[in-house]
Amino acid sequence: MDRKAAKFFVVFLLLPLFFLSGCLLDRYHYYTSVRGTPGSISAVAVHKGDNIYRVAKRYDVTLRDLIEVNNLKPPYRIHPGQALRLPKKRIHIVRRFETVTSIARKRNVDIHGLVKMNDLQAPYTLRENQRLQLPYPQKAQPHWARRKIVAKKIEPIKKIEPLLPLKEKAKTIEPLLPLVKKPTLKKPSPNREAHRETQKTFKDIFQVPPPQKPQLVHTAKTPSQKRVSQKEPKLALISKFSWPLRGRILAKYGKKSGGLRNDGVNIAAKKGTPIKAAEQGHVVYVGNALKGYGKLILIRHRGGWITTYAHCDRTFISKGDPVKKGQKIATVGSTGNVKKSQLHFEVRKKTRTVDPLRYLG
Repeated sequence: MDRKAAKFFVVFLLLPLFFLSGCLLDRYHYYTSVRGTPGSISAVAVHKGDNIYRVAKRYDVTLRDLIEVNNLKPPYRIHPGQALRLPKKRIHIVRRFETVTSIARKRNVDIHGLVKMNDLQAPYTLRENQRLQLPYPQKAQPHWARRKIVAKKIEPIKKIEPLLPLKEKAKTIEPLLPLVKKPTLKKPSPNREAHRETQKTFKDIFQVPPPQKPQLVHTAKTPSQKRVSQKEPKLALISKFSWPLRGRILAKYGKKSGGLRNDGVNIAAKKGTPIKAAEQGHVVYVGNALKGYGKLILIRHRGGWITTYAHCDRTFISKGDPVKKGQKIATVGSTGNVKKSQLHFEVRKKTRTVDPLRYLG
């Protein structure tokens, strides 16, 4: 066989192999794993060790869109060589007066997916001609879609005639004396008085009437007595209270985190430190009936002012006692709902609380 015939024979044998290899390369090129945009790659092949989360992250598509396009079912298992279709990118051009909600309703997409895919921040303001990438449409109707309420017709109830004639009502015999129900007597609870005491509120305590002034009997005075008598000076209105004790402020007046509120100030002090009256007045309450306050003292002052001293250890006054400004009334303790020794001090104008720091001088 000459050389020309041999070359022709080799080419004739290799030509089908090249044809088959071209088809094979073309086949696997279709399921390429090179990173690209979802619009340029219609399907990809699953690699060894891949899962649905890695494929979605590799090709920059949402997990939900990838699952819905391929009709995957839980637990969303995939195997090497499996072909997965990629969702095409859907773009929406924002028109005038459009909002995130109106676009999600119009394009039938999840509003949370729309916000997350486009990295929108609250209050989600859009501008005209802005390009938004849309997630895959929802199969089910979104939860915010309006539902049509169909009113059902209520058929009237048919009147049912009795099978037997109704008997005449028997005549009622009126009693000679009116019937009176015997009142049920409740047995008094042994702790009833104690329960009432613990249920007292500041409103009840503040309604204690102020001490009455002694009535003066007016007698006729001689001209010489009128000259000697002088006008008594009137008590000035309270503008400043003295500090009940000095110490570090643990908590100030006003609202706190968690919806709590402090109606006074908490002052740190060692146990046994004397507590002094901030102004002269009369004691209207001494006890521990109010939950959380521990041993509590309330003093009423002129002008409708009331000062509160809570978490006391020992008390040296009783209800109804007059007190002077600066008089020792108790010692610091940790009674109530506190762990460290301190004084909870409040200033009230009648029943309204005010900031004590504005009135302490």
